[in-house]
Amino acid sequence: MREIILELCFACCECEKQAGATVHCCGKGMKEWPRSYAAAHIRCPHCGTANTIVFSVGSGRVAQVSPTDESRLPRPPVPSRN
Repeated sequence: MREIILELCFACCECEKQAGATVHCCGKGMKEWPRSYAAAHIRCPHCGTANTIVFSVGSGRVAQVSPTDESRLPRPPVPSRN
């Protein structure tokens, strides 16, 4: 199975500040690599807005950045009180 680690650089769709993220891609969709595109939901480290980042798996080029519907994201874990 093919795997790739990419560094994505993008501008937040809300505050427009530059941000980056590292993504690890693997699985059945990699069969079509390098023509595949994938998406990741990444929060901006500056303003906290969730962005949907669409990127090329082959090159790591960001194709689209759009706001994410917050209701579709998993809730953050609740810290334990141990």
